[in-house]
Amino acid sequence: MSNNLITIILISFSSFVISYVLSHLFLNYIKIDLIDKPGKRRIHKTPRPLIGGIIIYLVITLLLAITNLTEPYNKFILFGLMLFFLVGLLDDYLDLSSLYKFSFPAIFSILCSYIYTYFYLPNSDFFIFLLISFAIFFTVNAFNLVDGMDGLCISISIFSFFIFAIFCFLQSLDFLFLVSLISFFSLIALFIFNKPPAKYFLGDSGTHQLGFLVACICLKIFMTENSG
Repeated sequence: MSNNLITIILISFSSFVISYVLSHLFLNYIKIDLIDKPGKRRIHKTPRPLIGGIIIYLVITLLLAITNLTEPYNKFILFGLMLFFLVGLLDDYLDLSSLYKFSFPAIFSILCSYIYTYFYLPNSDFFIFLLISFAIFFTVNAFNLVDGMDGLCISISIFSFFIFAIFCFLQSLDFLFLVSLISFFSLIALFIFNKPPAKYFLGDSGTHQLGFLVACICLKIFMTENSG
């Protein structure tokens, strides 16, 4: 029990500190040409860097890779995070048209659903495949749509991962508890910089990842609760 408690404390501390340090570095020393400029559909009056998604990706993938790379579901999460991070980053950089904003996440949702059903639900029918595709696509876009106010998307995400962490701890879902814990404390650090007035924004690369993570945890919980 004491070893588990120490591990939980170390992971929580590392998630917060790494996110905080990276935020400081990207804001003050590492300059990236990803800027959200003021416009007609923008509330902010001054340019803000779109670096939140980069920090989320670096922290979560690093800690998941270090702590639990042997977990099969971990590989699925890391693969999906990479896809949605890259398409979000592309959108942040190029400001894609509405067609591509929806097309790429839809394609990656279908791809992730195919991988999920192939490895974890091999006996499922086509309807389940479509349902999972829609669930991933809907969640990713839902988190993207609520990112209209400083700190709103992160606040919703923090609450979601907090609930997930409690549930997974009580149900002894160790890996999902780990994912929820890393995400929760990483976002606590990011909220310091994203709360009103935000010093940087998550960007599509950040909201896409958060939506995908929430979808992954929900799918795994559902699969676990309904197995055997």
